[in-house]
Amino acid sequence: MHTALVVLTIVAIGFSAFTALVSLTDRPRAVARGAYESLDAVGVPRSWQRFPIGVGKVLAVLGLSAGLFGIPGVGTAAAMGLTVYWSCAAFAHLRARHYDYHLPFTVSWIVISVSILVLDLATWCAP
Repeated sequence: MHTALVVLTIVAIGFSAFTALVSLTDRPRAVARGAYESLDAVGVPRSWQRFPIGVGKVLAVLGLSAGLFGIPGVGTAAAMGLTVYWSCAAFAHLRARHYDYHLPFTVSWIVISVSILVLDLATWCAP
């Protein structure tokens, strides 16, 4: 169980760091363009790309990293934040009837975020 938590957390840190970099710097341009197209399609203002989206992802990276290095409450809060973020993203896609490749991708990240949260909480309860 601990190994699965560590692996999923490292994957989430890597992905969140990459997407935070894209959100905050608009680089690489092709990925940033896809993110802006997705925001436009679901009716989210482009101005949200840096804040709250980019800043939220940076906070997720910091919180998940803190959880890996022995501050479990912060890691749990970061996993909760990612779960809420990806759930809101899925809701925005469903509300806008935007069913392209972004929706399955978003749902997969909900599963990963919830898995991290559940495994993290289970480690709190383990003897």
